[in-house]
Amino acid sequence: MTLRRAFSSLACALFLAGCSGGGSDVTAMYFKMFYGGGYDMSPFNAAWTAARQDPALGVAYTFPLLSVGLEEGVTVRLAAGPYTGLRTSDDVVLAEQYDLAESKVGGDGEAAFAPLAVKDDGPWGMNVVPGRLLCGSTQLVARAYRQTDGPPAASQLVAATSFVAVTPACP
Repeated sequence: MTLRRAFSSLACALFLAGCSGGGSDVTAMYFKMFYGGGYDMSPFNAAWTAARQDPALGVAYTFPLLSVGLEEGVTVRLAAGPYTGLRTSDDVVLAEQYDLAESKVGGDGEAAFAPLAVKDDGPWGMNVVPGRLLCGSTQLVARAYRQTDGPPAASQLVAATSFVAVTPACP
């Protein structure tokens, strides 16, 4: 399996700069496995591969995140879909999006999600990944949302990060 990183331009700039520049209003978020140039994708690779080989195991991985400038309690949502290669200035476009999990940023600026169950047939709910996404090129994206002063359900995207998991196609 191979992985391709895809960060928003702002998060990428911060990543490459070591996230320095304190005191600014900059917010960014990225998957912990990509932090600091020493990539350790082995826990993700092992969990993704194991779930593909035996869906009953689920995806035993928490997708840990690091953030800069995000306050405690900000909502983070994990989503996935077939890779499209489409981007906006600060996010990715998933033509077929599955909302996988939700978490909150902790006081340490980190967030993680519950491990995911694998299910072949819908309807899919939270903490479940469709089995077919374990095959081929799948875009995984974490998006942070801040509550706004609007209606109770209103929120604003404040940071996003993503990567693509590439595995053999499903049989």
